[in-house]
Amino acid sequence: MDRSGKIIVKAASGVEELGNADRPMKTNSLFCLYSCTKALAGIAVMQLVEQGKADLDAPVGDVLPEVGNATFSDGRKPKRAITLRHLLTHTSGLGYTIFHKDLLAWSLQNGKVNECDGHFDAFMSPLIAEPGEDWNYGIGIDWAGEYLHRVTGLTLGEYSKKNIFEPLGADDIEYHLLPENKKRLVAMHARGEDGKLSVIDHLPMTYEASFDSGGGGTIGSIESYLKCVHIFMNEGVGANGARILKAETVKAMLQDQLGPVREIMGSDPLERTIEGAVPVCTLDTSQVQIQLSLTRSNAFAGNKLPAGSDSGPTQRLGDEGRSLDPPGITFQITFDPLPTGRKAGSVNWAGLPNNYWQVDPESGISTMLCSQSLPFADPAAMVPWLECETEVYKAVAQ
Repeated sequence: MDRSGKIIVKAASGVEELGNADRPMKTNSLFCLYSCTKALAGIAVMQLVEQGKADLDAPVGDVLPEVGNATFSDGRKPKRAITLRHLLTHTSGLGYTIFHKDLLAWSLQNGKVNECDGHFDAFMSPLIAEPGEDWNYGIGIDWAGEYLHRVTGLTLGEYSKKNIFEPLGADDIEYHLLPENKKRLVAMHARGEDGKLSVIDHLPMTYEASFDSGGGGTIGSIESYLKCVHIFMNEGVGANGARILKAETVKAMLQDQLGPVREIMGSDPLERTIEGAVPVCTLDTSQVQIQLSLTRSNAFAGNKLPAGSDSGPTQRLGDEGRSLDPPGITFQITFDPLPTGRKAGSVNWAGLPNNYWQVDPESGISTMLCSQSLPFADPAAMVPWLECETEVYKAVAQ
């Protein structure tokens, strides 16, 4: 999609369900978007901030006592209160069980369900870090969505439909699958150890959740999703002219959010291994990186270059590389240009079943690729995404 909202290219390949030739993939097929949802929830919450109904830097305990009273697994209380900014930037100290082995072990020992089960009880987990002192991918944005629900009296889906989706003409995106759309939902697949795909059940998190998950609960088409994140390209205005956020709000969302954390730690929390930024159910991405010679601005959070590998054209990272570019509010900011043509200052994120999106304000280009396959970071999805992005930038340049 270009800056005006015109679709530069759209294509579909394969089938919606493996083994079912009667269901060819379509350009308006519906996908479980998982963590692509985070940017949408962030837009909604930032509207509350604009309306004076929320303060990014005020403690959230008065609205979310469960968060305000959160402790470590050993009963220790945190040194500072959790704020809305912490929740929106993964610095609250609240993590995902599927991303953190220690938290997963705690969950199993205490008989807790994980976040993918679609029950709100799954988000009642202990802290894994001091609020404001570290970056840990986690459940903060789900709690931010619940904050919105309690402040407005509307579910996150109801609020988003009224204030984001409908104004932007994003008709094919929702938090709960409508019965009439079930036939358009792409089936979930998993790649086994033999390299072959098979159909598996959808996770309850996005299919039959008991609440609207701001961290991963939307279902939608690629075009409808791009209509929403397109506002990051045009200072808060959609391609149809609808203003969703103020220009200064978008500018704030696009700023590196980890300055205070670095001051407290005296180091960069993003200098971590891949385990801290991608789920346990993830393939080794090193071969993808080596093949594409990605620079510091890796394709997705957590892609740390293996020791001794080529860190790309800039050659300024040393052997270890860096696992993450700095986070904005609910997404990642591209620090350096990518070999694909993507410019510095672009924003991007992804979803568990190999869904990837990016918005490049400088070039006026936004792209997205959706698969419905596990595990995350499957080269069969990541490589085509980056190859397609490269071809789009080449075509636009010509």
